[in-house]
Amino acid sequence: MVAVQVTPPARKPRAGGIKSIVGEFVAEQRLTMGLIAWEDSGCGMPSATRAGCYDTTFPLDYEPVDVDDDGALFTFTRNADGTVDVDADFSAATAPAGFTAPWKPTTAVTQTVGGGDVLIATSGAVTYTGTPSGTGTFSYATTDRSGGTVPAKVALGITEHNGIGPAFARYAGVECYLGGDAGGDSYLQQARDLLAAGEDRAVEAELWEWAAAAASPGTAATLVGAIAAAEEAADANYVGQPVLLMSRGAAVYAVAAHALLTEGGVLRTPNGTPVLATGAVPDDEQDHVIAIGWPGVYASEVVAVTTPEIKANLGMAIAERIYEIGVDCDYRYVVTATAMEGTGA
Repeated sequence: MVAVQVTPPARKPRAGGIKSIVGEFVAEQRLTMGLIAWEDSGCGMPSATRAGCYDTTFPLDYEPVDVDDDGALFTFTRNADGTVDVDADFSAATAPAGFTAPWKPTTAVTQTVGGGDVLIATSGAVTYTGTPSGTGTFSYATTDRSGGTVPAKVALGITEHNGIGPAFARYAGVECYLGGDAGGDSYLQQARDLLAAGEDRAVEAELWEWAAAAASPGTAATLVGAIAAAEEAADANYVGQPVLLMSRGAAVYAVAAHALLTEGGVLRTPNGTPVLATGAVPDDEQDHVIAIGWPGVYASEVVAVTTPEIKANLGMAIAERIYEIGVDCDYRYVVTATAMEGTGA
């Protein structure tokens, strides 16, 4: 049976990949197989300082914590020298479980903490009398900002950042009989098109491998909780708009749970954070949600060559390109979800 040659089906560009977020890769003609570098001083958060010369006294902020939950009373007294007396008074409190009245500390429990801009977290033990006798524990945390020396202002230095790893190359090749290479350049164009259609997956695989290796990962009960935790961590530790990475399967679950929405062809969280959904995630990391700083993908020009193998009546075309990835502030944070379905946090 003779086949009828027709126009191939129109191939649509892939949606949801890295190009949907960063656009076309940044052309860098001088890109080699080494590293990239850039200078930046914008990865720190603003520091606190006094508002004016009159701003010398702050109110005392404190949060007493009754460890045994026995209703103990705490008294805070500010002294003229800026120190604070902290007294744990159990004599008027309800007796804790296992103790019968009357009961009270055998000795006074008063601790003094110094002034200055310092966070104090202290605990103490109290011995009770009564029937039976025993020992209870209290703790308190207080920020005493009643005075102290104004810390010297410190400026951020300029940091040199590098890419997430060495540059890497990818190629696409096409080979077929010479008679099928219409005009002598159709195989060359097919090689270029093949590379362009698949290069984003190669970049995503490299980006995911780097991001998933972040230290001190977090955990969440569900996928929705993992997205929320990644958003919180990124907003507290990264100064710009982050990008969330997850598998394409996880993105489906997240949309079903109404944790993601589509805006302008891009998946986003309710906070507007773009989501890169990739199929480059290993099977044992499908439960990961990763927040990263804004990524940049740098790529060389495409080098494309074609050569015939006359004796075998074959023509070959190869298109090749070098890539390097940079992530703003080198920021990455991983959260692992215990369950992929469900909406609870």
